[in-house]
This record gives sequence, structure tokens and C-alpha cells, in this order.
Amino acid sequence: MRLLKTSGLVIDNKVTAVDTNTHRQFEPECDIQHTLDQIFYDSDITFPELLTLWRATTKFRNYLVPLGYKLIEIDFNTLYPNLKIKDPSSRSLFEQLKNTPDTSENGKHAIIFCLLHAVFVPTSKKVTRDESGKKNQIKYSVKDSINSFMIFKNTVAEVEDYTLMLRNGNQPIQPFLIIIGTPINPQEILIFFDCIKYKLFSLKTAVDTCFKIFHLFNLKYPVQSSNVWLFIQKFFYSLTTKYDKPYHNLGQILSDLNTI
Repeated sequence: MRLLKTSGLVIDNKVTAVDTNTHRQFEPECDIQHTLDQIFYDSDITFPELLTLWRATTKFRNYLVPLGYKLIEIDFNTLYPNLKIKDPSSRSLFEQLKNTPDTSENGKHAIIFCLLHAVFVPTSKKVTRDESGKKNQIKYSVKDSINSFMIFKNTVAEVEDYTLMLRNGNQPIQPFLIIIGTPINPQEILIFFDCIKYKLFSLKTAVDTCFKIFHLFNLKYPVQSSNVWLFIQKFFYSLTTKYDKPYHNLGQILSDLNTI
């Protein structure tokens, strides 16, 4: 959520309020050594008690130094040692975003929208037939989801070849974004819709326009990325339709984000 706000995808219009009932209990104890002893050596401590004690040491963990973000990284990794982005490509994109401080707004937004596909992973499956005619079900991948949402090409010629391949595929082509460049460095931004290419200069505007095309023309989301589009619909637009399909953890994620 912090990443969405700092990148301009979510505008926080709320005045930050301090919940005094919540924060009152987090004042550090005078005897910090006693608190630390409880954290490290009290095997009978309950988890809620541990959280209270952990927060009580906050003022002793100096995050305000210039390299304080490294301390935050250490503490977060200590609290959640096994929390990782499972999809290797998405993990690589996330590292690029962290390690490239001068990324443009369009670059940040391109990576964030790509990373959403690693959070709202595809649940749909495609049916194929082998040479004997036997049916096989294959679950769509994160890459399939991203490619149905936006594709990245190096040149205009590559874009033309790709769209020609789609038109020759005799399958419905739903609106999607075309980026000439890379996620970290998008050079041109296009929307492909009904064999028309719209050129835009903001990736955020392109996603907004693509979303509106779906709803203006009553089009279905691509099955590969339907979970991501449904999240965008619910979170950014607070829109509910009779065509919405349930996604197992979307409600919980929306609830968590709306309380931040």
C-alpha cells in the first residue's frame, strides 16, 4: 500500500489520526533491559504480549538515520524470514525497483502493475488436447497473466509482428497495453483495442483508459488476468457489477488495504 501511495497510484486524502487507545500501550518501559530479557528468554510469553514488548522497543531502534531503511529491512526480514515473492520474474522486477532510485513515474507504475499479477495469481485454466485427442488442463501462469494485461516489445516492428499474429489467431482480442521498452524504462505506451492503437504518455492513464474500455463496451476481462482487473475495479474504482466472479482472498486484501 505504501508503494502504491508513494508512486501516486493511491492518493491519501485522509488526515492521519493517532489512535491513542492503541498507541498508549506501546510506550517503552524505563528498564529496556528487562523488556529485552522477556523477549529473548521468557518462553511462556504469549504472542500478543510479545508484540506489545516488541513495539515497546521501537524508540530504541533508530530508523531515522540516513541509512535507516536498511535497519527496517533487517527487522522486517527477522519478523518474516520466509516471506518472498514466489514468481522469479516478479521478484527480479521488485529488486530492480528497489535498486533503481531514479526510476520514472511510468517505470514505477509499470513494475507495480506487473507485480500485482504475482499477488493476484491466475486461477483459471486452459484446456488443450494432445495428439491423441486427450484433454489436458493447464493453469495459467503469472507470465500469462501479465502478457494479457501488458506486453513489452523492443521496437515498433516487433509490435506490428505481435499484433498481426493476434489478428491471425482467430480469437477475440481484448484490450491490453503495449509498452515499447522495458518495465523499468518504458519508452512508448499504447493501448491496443479493436485493431486500433491509442498512444498515451502516462501508464497510469493507459490502465485507466483500458479499464474504461472494458466497461464502456461491456467486454469481459481476459481470463488470464481477470483477478488483477477485478482488484483494480474494486480498489481503485469501488465498482461492483453483476458479472464479478469471486476470488478467494480478494475480499480480505481489500479489507486490509482499506484499513491502512
